[in-house]
Amino acid sequence: MKFEVLWHWLVFIGALIAVGTLIVEIFFEPTESESHIIELLDISIIAVFAVDVSLEYHRFRGSKTKFFKQHWLDILAIIPIFRVVRISRLSKLEK
Repeated sequence: MKFEVLWHWLVFIGALIAVGTLIVEIFFEPTESESHIIELLDISIIAVFAVDVSLEYHRFRGSKTKFFKQHWLDILAIIPIFRVVRISRLSKLEK
């Protein structure tokens, strides 16, 4: 029980950090070293989210299709959003 509570707090804090780094990435121009730190944070948070979704998937009672319908946002959170932001930023520079 205690581990479960700590795990949920870790996921929550990871989500807050992800939102914060996304805001920094979009609205500010981080230096190369800051971008490297943001990328490491991004990879770490995605790993935590992936483990969380995997644990939820294995604990889920019911059809797997229902799991994907109920947890689509969790699955979407695993997609590395910063790469999309960087690609869009590069496409703006090319124009």
